[in-house]
Amino acid sequence: MPSGQRPWKGGTPMRMLLSMVGLPDMPTLHMITLIALAVTSAIMLGWLADGILGDGGFGLFLNGMLLLAGAVIGAIVWRKTGYNVSIGQPAATAVAAAGSALMTLVLAGTLRRVL
Repeated sequence: MPSGQRPWKGGTPMRMLLSMVGLPDMPTLHMITLIALAVTSAIMLGWLADGILGDGGFGLFLNGMLLLAGAVIGAIVWRKTGYNVSIGQPAATAVAAAGSALMTLVLAGTLRRVL
């Protein structure tokens, strides 16, 4: 590979992930703020899930990371399917991400109980 050429197309991997989720290209400071907001929200939701699930949960940080991973995967899958909805594409993507985050946590809890 020639010097200075990136192995990926379209910019940095973080910018590619943001475009896959459906977020616009933004300056670095805005991106840092968005990541901090997402991590803080994931920790808060992990704390809430840990309080609700009690011993059935995975702990504060693992619950948060499961929710965050499920939300990102759900948003990517929703954007790739390209369904047209009447309530607006950003709202539908947010609902799909929240639903997939909860389903990821429920599936992980079920697998923990079974295995």
